[in-house]
Amino acid sequence: MKSTHGEPISPAERHRRRVRGYRLAALITIWIAVVALGAYGAYAMMGGAGPSTGSVWGTKLGLSRTAAGHLSVRVLTCPGEQVSDMQLTESDRGFTTTGPKLWEIRSTGHPALAQFAVGSAPAGFVITKAFTSSPGPHQPLILDIRTSGRHGAFFEVDFMPREVRSGSVLVAGPGFLGTKSPRCRRPVQFSSQ
Repeated sequence: MKSTHGEPISPAERHRRRVRGYRLAALITIWIAVVALGAYGAYAMMGGAGPSTGSVWGTKLGLSRTAAGHLSVRVLTCPGEQVSDMQLTESDRGFTTTGPKLWEIRSTGHPALAQFAVGSAPAGFVITKAFTSSPGPHQPLILDIRTSGRHGAFFEVDFMPREVRSGSVLVAGPGFLGTKSPRCRRPVQFSSQ
């Protein structure tokens, strides 16, 4: 092999050039991966990626406890959006499968409610599966929430009851309950029952 100037290249120089090429290719690959992950992270933070909830469930949905210690779900809705149904099911430790349904409610109209005590049905809702037993503190649970209206969506929240404490609202990921939702053009509305 000869250099670009017509001089012969030693085996050591050939090896050094080959290694330099491999290093350059590895650096380019790493740079592309970092850029792709950064773009995905920005996309996910805007609510466009992840599970069916994206990363917005932390800003749209929160879990807390009532004064009596029961689970309470808080849903921040966009203008014209209403909760149409909600169900709580058991899951496995990896939150990959759903087990028996523990509780379910459905809307009979379109009430503009945003706070729900798990196990009961507020006005405008009917219980389609009664809450018969309270899960243990370490039981993985999945809460499915469907909303209707212009910004209607489906949210799936996985959690364990021990994570939900009195006096605070559990949200997932970055953000706080009540931050502007990326799905709404106007600020999110919150009204409690």
